[in-house]
Amino acid sequence: MKKIWLALFLAIGLAYFSKAQALIPPLQINPHINPALIETIQKARCDKITAALNERIDTFEKRKNSHETAYDNLKSRLDTLASKLDARGYDTADLKAEISTLGNKIDKFKGDFDAFLSKLNEVKSYACDHTDAEVKTKLVEARALLKNVRSDAGDIHNYFKTVIRPDIVQISKQTPSK
Repeated sequence: MKKIWLALFLAIGLAYFSKAQALIPPLQINPHINPALIETIQKARCDKITAALNERIDTFEKRKNSHETAYDNLKSRLDTLASKLDARGYDTADLKAEISTLGNKIDKFKGDFDAFLSKLNEVKSYACDHTDAEVKTKLVEARALLKNVRSDAGDIHNYFKTVIRPDIVQISKQTPSK
């Protein structure tokens, strides 16, 4: 019985508050405010948003450079390893094919990261000239691109861990042909 009363009380309360919400007029900008003040506020808002976006873009560019350096070093070390193993007489055909696939994944990562950074720069240009809804739409698109970048980085990590590393272990168990 207590549950019924509680549910009834909540239903009546929600109905009352929804009617009260409908009676409250939406907020409007006071037409008597000085237009110069509004322009100053909008300029300060634009400067703040632009500064924050510049900081984020710089951070992401640093991350991009560090990731690219690490991935390029990984690929060059694997190329060196494959050539050394090949010179010693090991069968490295599979490893070379996997290194090629890794290179493709790294190129995809770089392309997706470039697309993400260009979208962030687009958001920065939108921040001052467009409405909040348009800016938010561009931010949502940028976040989707960032998810692609993160999944690409995860794919590279998993590919190395699950495909390349076991193949290197398998090669180490071989006997050289020379």
